Amino acid sequence: MEQAKKFSPALYALIIFCFLLPFFNLSCSGQKVMSLTGFQMVTGTQYEQQNMFGGGQTKKIEAEPLAIFALIASIIGLVISLTKIKNVNLFSIIISIAGAVFLFLLKNKLDNDIITQGQGMITIEYGFGFWFALLLFIASAVIQGLFYNQDKKTSAVKVESSSDV
Repeated sequence: MEQAKKFSPALYALIIFCFLLPFFNLSCSGQKVMSLTGFQMVTGTQYEQQNMFGGGQTKKIEAEPLAIFALIASIIGLVISLTKIKNVNLFSIIISIAGAVFLFLLKNKLDNDIITQGQGMITIEYGFGFWFALLLFIASAVIQGLFYNQDKKTSAVKVESSSDV
C-alpha cells in the first residue's frame, strides 16, 4: 500500500502539467480563432483582434480566478501528498474535490460567457488539458478515498489486536 501512495504526488504533478496544455479553443463559424492554455487562464494574456479592414487591435484577457484556484489546489495537493502529516489522505480528498469543483465552475462560467458575449457565433471547445486535469482531480479523490478507507481498517485492526493483549 505504501508503494501505491507514491502515485499521489505524481497525479498532482500531472495536473499541474495539464495547465501547460490547451484548455480550450474558441471558434467562430467553424474557424478556430484562439486557443488558450491553463497557465494563460491563470496569468491572463493578450491577443490580436483583426477587423474587417485588415487592421487589428490588442485585447487583453484577464486572469480567471477559478483557474487560479484550481492550480492552487493542485499545488497544495502536491505539497500535502509529499508530507507525512496525519490524515494526509483526508486532506488530499478535500483538495482533489475542490480542484474538480473549481474546474466545473470554470467550465460553467466560460459556457455562460460565450453564450452571452458570443451571441451564438462563437463556440468553445474544451481541450485535452482541461479534461485530463479534471479527470486527474477526480481520480486522485477516488484513490485517496481508497487509501483513507484502507488506513482506517488497518488502524481499527491494530486497536483490536492491542486491546486483546
